[in-house]
Amino acid sequence: MRLLAPARTALIAAIAVSAAIAWPAMAEPLAHGMAPQISIWRIAAALLLCLLLALAAALALKARMSGRLPGLAAGKLPALKLNASPLARFLKSPAPRRLRAVETIRISPYADICLFRCDGKIFLVAATPQGVTVLETREEEADPTEEPT
Repeated sequence: MRLLAPARTALIAAIAVSAAIAWPAMAEPLAHGMAPQISIWRIAAALLLCLLLALAAALALKARMSGRLPGLAAGKLPALKLNASPLARFLKSPAPRRLRAVETIRISPYADICLFRCDGKIFLVAATPQGVTVLETREEEADPTEEPT
């Protein structure tokens, strides 16, 4: 495709201006500095420390979100006054979950059948792009393998 004369002139002018602006940056080569005096072992140790910290944080967050990591109860650290802070909300133990997805089966590209448990009841639900329909609700039966308490 052939550029029109004004567009070609504008393109040449833009290239010339950008070359003139970049000329001071090309004045000196960049390889004249001194080599850094940091040991490769120090760099490797810093990298290893950062990776270990990231792994520990990820494992703590995973344990916290699954409820295995006990949190701080309000009033355990009264000197810090954590009750109103976001840190206190994060450190508190999560409430026990009432809702649990037992099983989900995809029956077509657009529909799922889901089985949920909530407050001693079992819900069978169909989920489609048009909405959700409760197919069946029943009381949860006692597990015959468990001993009654």
